[in-house]
Amino acid sequence: MVNARNQWRFKKFRFDEARLNLHCHRGDLRAKRLIVFVHGLNGGGYHTWGKFPQFVFDDPLRDPVDVALFDYFSGLRRRIFERPPVPVIAQILTERLQDLSKDYDEIFIIAHSLGGLISTDTLRNYIAQRDEEPGLLRVLAGAIFISTPWSGSKFARARIRLLVREWEQLQLDSAYQQQLRHFIGTTIDTKNKVEIAAQRYKLPIWAFVGGRDRVVERSSATLGIDEDQIRTVDVGHRKISKPRRLGSQVVTQARDVIDGISSLRADIRDAEENARNATRPRTPAELVLVEFFLEPDANDAWQPIYESVVQSAGSPLVQVEDRYISDSRHPPNLLISAHRSNDLIARRAMTRLKVEELRRRYDAGGAHARAIAVGPHREPSMKALTEMTGLVHQDNQRYRMTFGSADDDEHLRIRLSECVAEIVRRQHTTLSQRDAHQLPGEPLQIFIDREEF
Repeated sequence: MVNARNQWRFKKFRFDEARLNLHCHRGDLRAKRLIVFVHGLNGGGYHTWGKFPQFVFDDPLRDPVDVALFDYFSGLRRRIFERPPVPVIAQILTERLQDLSKDYDEIFIIAHSLGGLISTDTLRNYIAQRDEEPGLLRVLAGAIFISTPWSGSKFARARIRLLVREWEQLQLDSAYQQQLRHFIGTTIDTKNKVEIAAQRYKLPIWAFVGGRDRVVERSSATLGIDEDQIRTVDVGHRKISKPRRLGSQVVTQARDVIDGISSLRADIRDAEENARNATRPRTPAELVLVEFFLEPDANDAWQPIYESVVQSAGSPLVQVEDRYISDSRHPPNLLISAHRSNDLIARRAMTRLKVEELRRRYDAGGAHARAIAVGPHREPSMKALTEMTGLVHQDNQRYRMTFGSADDDEHLRIRLSECVAEIVRRQHTTLSQRDAHQLPGEPLQIFIDREEF
């Protein structure tokens, strides 16, 4: 649940009960990345940041990113508006990020002061609730913490306890800070490098520090952060979050960090794919090996339709075979499943099992996956497939899972033919280019754009 507006240019609007305003680009500028701003003590969703979100959203020289601002009552604002304690605020932000994760490839957090502690608590909740995702990369991609008191602030003294209820979290080396530092040290690989710490969630963390900050000392704001991931700006605690122009150091470096993390994630995916390919049996380019699996009570006509498609497919260079009939010992490189649209919409148990099996086989790597809904109600069928697979973001994947629909059995034949022909065409192109350009002793690597049907 978020409060979203589509905008050509950044324009503020009133917060509702969700306490998170989402500014989305319109039309062709639709963004695949999102930056969430989280303010600190006594701050506000818009007030803390000045024109910072506007500079990011309206920047014409960089790829578009959407912007979200999270607002909560703290410090003196809490004395007027009663709100939950800090850990509960973190849980609210977690729920908002869960909602946003369905619509973006990458989400970044920029947090100021106390907002950094709240955001780290949010990371802890988010990772615990999304541990079903495979791999070490998730939608939540990175964080920039600005003047965050990792070991507290000297201003958080007992005498302000009655005025500032967050005193417990902000006092020097509080138990809350220790818990968050332990979580980062044991769960997250914060380094901005391709190397991944075993069994840790990859999320680079950067620290931006005010050279004239008298509220949070540098030693506190940079505790546990790699020296290469620290940036110093010659301003105070409040001004560092309010850059005055698009070319300001904070704005430029924040966008550089975010763009760099996106590139890093692509490199990590490539490295992981290359490592898998080194040990994975590969189906030769001269063969498309297809596996078609159905529910036990599927339409009796679907299997014969599939078999006729396989028999008629192929090209002068590429042969198409069914995995169960072929003598080949290679793994399939195309997985296809078909389901009645009504069963998908109803989330029938057997249908769910087959869709989940397709997802598991796809996650194992080395094969494209295609799921087809047969029957009416295309949109709810596609929604059901997306939810059952839990698969939305594949922009950097070498192999792809896609969903299609067919109105009836004859349309299913067309869809199956398109699925097989797509892979045959790629293999045929690969072979043709290899034969035309490969030089003795110099292997040629060819990467072909993949299309969705």
